[in-house]
Amino acid sequence: GECNFVIRYGLVTNEISMIQAQARARAENSSYTLVDVRGSGVVEKELVNEFRQKMMNKAIVKIGNMDQEEFKKKITNYQLEAIQERKMLLNKKKKKKQNDSPSEVSFSCRGCNKDVCRGEDIEVVSQMHHVVVSTEFRSLYNKKDNTNLQERLVEYETNQFVACNTCGQRWGSMMLYRAIELPSLHVKNLVVTCKGKKISKCAKWKELDVCFPAFDLSAHASLVDEALDSD
Repeated sequence: GECNFVIRYGLVTNEISMIQAQARARAENSSYTLVDVRGSGVVEKELVNEFRQKMMNKAIVKIGNMDQEEFKKKITNYQLEAIQERKMLLNKKKKKKQNDSPSEVSFSCRGCNKDVCRGEDIEVVSQMHHVVVSTEFRSLYNKKDNTNLQERLVEYETNQFVACNTCGQRWGSMMLYRAIELPSLHVKNLVVTCKGKKISKCAKWKELDVCFPAFDLSAHASLVDEALDSD
């Protein structure tokens, strides 16, 4: 309907919103009022919007007087520039997502520099626990009870930690996943080497630009058999 009064109390967004609000005052002798709130800065914002409105009106007049062919040419150029910028952004995102292969990564003990495992030996449980599936890894660590480290969820639980059997440096925790014992590594306790270069500090797995495969239960049927035999 046609409003006689349009009052905005301390509400200012952009010039489009301002013009829309003013347009609601369509009745004869109607008024548009902005009420300032101390310290809100709405007056300053409204002045900026008024300036933008003036610039927009000038641009509309200029475009209206522009030669049709020149107008089409400028629009085409702007569209091509926008497409090119979009392609560049997508390429940058794609490059960021290109992860190193697990085969290019290796891990050693932070305490004695003993080789621990390679990236190819690691799979991920529940998108967070990096477990070692290599059978050779078993001869490198000791399991110790740790009552302070105890996490019990629907699919797994942890109540032991894994430590280097040479120097005693902790490597991670032992987790029980679907009745299978799996050593889960904490990368902060290891020295990471990627493409031949050592990474001095790596506190979390997400800081490592490597995409490890998800743990495949069916591919490790022998571990399931061992768990059943031990019962």
